Formats: sequence, C-alpha cells, structure tokens
Amino acid sequence: MNPERAPSPWLFVLALPLGLAATALLLTGHAAAAPENTDTFYATPRLDRFQGPGPVRVVAIGSSLVGCGLAFDEDMEAMGRAQGRPLRFIRFSHSGRRLDSLPPLFARIRQRPPEVLVLEAEWLAWDLNLKVSLRMRLKYSRRKLFLALRAVLMGGRGNAAGHPYAGQEDNHAPGPARADPAPVPFDPERYATSMRLWMPQDPRQLEAVLAGLERLQRCGCRVVILPMGRSPEAAAMFPADLAAAFQATLDRLAARGFRVERQTCPLPQSCYLDGAHLNEQGRARFSAWFLTRVADWAGARP
Repeated sequence: MNPERAPSPWLFVLALPLGLAATALLLTGHAAAAPENTDTFYATPRLDRFQGPGPVRVVAIGSSLVGCGLAFDEDMEAMGRAQGRPLRFIRFSHSGRRLDSLPPLFARIRQRPPEVLVLEAEWLAWDLNLKVSLRMRLKYSRRKLFLALRAVLMGGRGNAAGHPYAGQEDNHAPGPARADPAPVPFDPERYATSMRLWMPQDPRQLEAVLAGLERLQRCGCRVVILPMGRSPEAAAMFPADLAAAFQATLDRLAARGFRVERQTCPLPQSCYLDGAHLNEQGRARFSAWFLTRVADWAGARP
C-alpha cells in the first residue's frame, strides 16, 4: 500500500462488519444468543414425543460438548433399539453456556417430565473469566470469528465452534450426512490459552438452576450430572487447580442430592475434534456407552 495514498473507502465498508462481529464475540465470549424464546431456542415442542406409554424417557442437556458427544433424538433411539435398550430420547444442546436459559427450559420439561434428565457437568462448573486480557481473548476468538463469517458467507448453518454436526446448536434433526473435518494435531498452545479464559463458577450463580433441578426431582425425575471429559492430550495438561475445582463442584452437587456420574468413557485422541469435542467416531462410542448407563440412572435414587 502506498503510504501517501488514502485507503479506499471500500476497505472501511468491508472492515466494519468484521469489526462489529469481532467486538460481539469479544463481549459475549462463549455465550450463546439470548434465549428470548425457550421453544425456539431449544425446540421444546419435541417434548410432545413423550406422550403416551412407552420405554424410559430420557432428556440430555448441554453445550456443544453434548451436541458433539451424543447422537440426536431419533438416532439415539435407533441405537437403543439395536442394542436392546429401547428409550425415548430428546437432546437439548446449544453452543455456549447460558445459565439463564436453563430455568425456563426446566419449566417446559416439568410439563412432560422424563424418568431421567442428564445435565452436562461442565456447564455448572465453569464461567468465563472476564478479567483476561483483550489480547488473549482476541487470540482465542479469531478462528471462531473466521469460521462464523465463513458459515455466513457460504449460506450454511455452521456454528462458531466449527463443528459440522448439524444438530449441535439448532436442536433439529441433522440434514444429509456431512463428514467431520480432517483431523488436525492437538494444539497445546491454543488449549492452554483457552484454559485461561475459564474460571470456576460462582456457586451463587447456580441457585436458580439447582432449584429448577430440585423441582424436577420432586416430580419423580432422576437428575444425573454427567462430566463429558476431555481428550487424553488435553487431560494431560489440564491445570491442577482447575481439576481440583471441578471435583469440588461435583462434590457440592452430590451433597445437594443429585446423582453425579463417576464412571467415565475413556476415548483415544482420534475420537476428538479438539481437546473436548467428539468427532463422528467418538460420538458413536460415547452414545453407545451412554445407553449402557440409562437403566442404572432410571432405577437409581439420588
């Protein structure tokens, strides 16, 4: 660029939406869009599938970890039938962890309560650290911004995390099968950066959520808190203080009267898209393991 020549006005036109998008990502971190309408945000009319007699009814709720880790409604039910473990299953997942989206979702679920509700433990354990530097947050968000803009420009329904599973955020049945992206090496530097963005959740922020879970338990629903885990390479470098804080969260939830799943489903790095999100192979294996636990969860009391 000629230093004596003024930049083209078109440069500012193109830069404006990018700047606005970057600012929005930096301000919201990993938070999802505001859940103004629970029925739309989570597609809760699917709860009508729980009408009438049938096998055990199970709801799973979580962020993109659940969206990538568990098969969608009908797919999970088909897996259950094939394994001789029939169930009716609904998965509510959304990228980001908006605690304020959970109480209204629980209220809708109480209208047709399942026998088992499984909630992602990580959602209750972590909060965004607002004190991290702008530089660090920008470094972590720039690829997220690129993927989000690419999805918009291509007219697709991709999500900001870059995971292609169609049912991850929109709570609708996946469209035509789409292959997972080519495996990429685990990036320790990027993972270490992401870990600095999170801090233990303030237990006071959980009260409305836990009260909603307790109301579901009084309706006869067994609430299970399920840690989704992380890849072997991510687990090896997970900070000791965060690991201790996570276990303390699980202990507090158990003391509160919720069933905390202590068994795990260890999977190799080849089953992961990154440090925590499962690929197609990992999703199939984790979903199969999940189905083996349902009978115990349905019969267990907190």
